[in-house]
Amino acid sequence: MEKSEKIRDDYEILKQEVSRIDSERARLQTEKEILLYNISVLFQTAREEIKRKDSTIAELRKSLEKYERPPCQ
Repeated sequence: MEKSEKIRDDYEILKQEVSRIDSERARLQTEKEILLYNISVLFQTAREEIKRKDSTIAELRKSLEKYERPPCQ
């Protein structure tokens, strides 16, 4: 094998490797964007759930106050 053939072969191998790495990078970028979106939606859902539960707790406390005895004076 001539030196120029070896260089061409090496070039083609490296070109394929760059292409593979670019594809992997694009896939990882897409995956990152999806994960960021999912975590932000999950965080928002958790906030809303906490607000809902806080509201439920406040309602239950109000309801409980009706049944508590007034303090003795």
